[in-house]
Amino acid sequence: MLDLDFFRRFLDRATRVIVAAAPRLTDLDAAIGDADHGANLKRGFTSAAATVADEPPATPGALLTAVGVHLTNTVGGASGPLYGTVLRRMGKVLGEDEVVEPETLGRALAAAVASVRRLGDSAPGDKTMVDALQPAADAYAAALAEGDVTAALDAAARAAREGAEATVPLLARRGRASYLGERSIGHQDPGAASSALLVTALYEATDPRLCAVEPEPAEPAVSAEVAEEPPALVGLVLVSHSRDVAESTAALARALVGGGEPAPVAAAGGVPGGGSVRARSWSARPCATWTGGRAWSCCATWAARY
Repeated sequence: MLDLDFFRRFLDRATRVIVAAAPRLTDLDAAIGDADHGANLKRGFTSAAATVADEPPATPGALLTAVGVHLTNTVGGASGPLYGTVLRRMGKVLGEDEVVEPETLGRALAAAVASVRRLGDSAPGDKTMVDALQPAADAYAAALAEGDVTAALDAAARAAREGAEATVPLLARRGRASYLGERSIGHQDPGAASSALLVTALYEATDPRLCAVEPEPAEPAVSAEVAEEPPALVGLVLVSHSRDVAESTAALARALVGGGEPAPVAAAGGVPGGGSVRARSWSARPCATWTGGRAWSCCATWAARY
């Protein structure tokens, strides 16, 4: 029965699955994004679960809406607005019913996917979360016409996982990954991967025994050979008007480092032969040059007074 207990099990299962998979989701995002997807979702779902536990909503629709609002307001990057939209839209379609009809859940899934597609201007094949969510919604509707809600959710979960896997050979056309062009090929989309986890959690909520199984830690998204390499260090260049100030600050930074290998730190400042930079000014003028018929270029003249 799709009542409040069912959706509470879904939220609990989704939270535990996201927490277990967070390192792998972050690895996936590191390859074609900004390496924060797993951490953001972990923080968002754990805090959302705590929030609704303190003030329990009375209906399934209210529960999903509350979680969606929380994700939108607290999760950074694109994940918050996108996943918040999914859950808020589902909550709106579910309305105030205490028990949700299977057909209503199907409409909620379809409406959520449509909202995400509008928000991200995305479609199946663009290498986004839509590649998992659209097949899931379609599979649910098709299976529900021939079976019960459990079978329909099982079909949705399988379709979402297959859709997420199918993003590996795709060229990203939306989102941060699209900036990489052909370099995005060969990597699974992290949003599709996490969406598949959430749809699977929705299916597992149909059976309390499945929800009781502790999620297994996800396999790393990088090969063991790559994982064994030492982490890269980020070098720091400390710039000041005075070289003495820059060097003393660099020395202080090195002294504050605890154990382990410190990152390279270099000082830069002053002028050749000693002394300090007293003032800088920039002036720029546009060039009457049209480059390639596409963009303006300009020349900038830098002046420094010592």
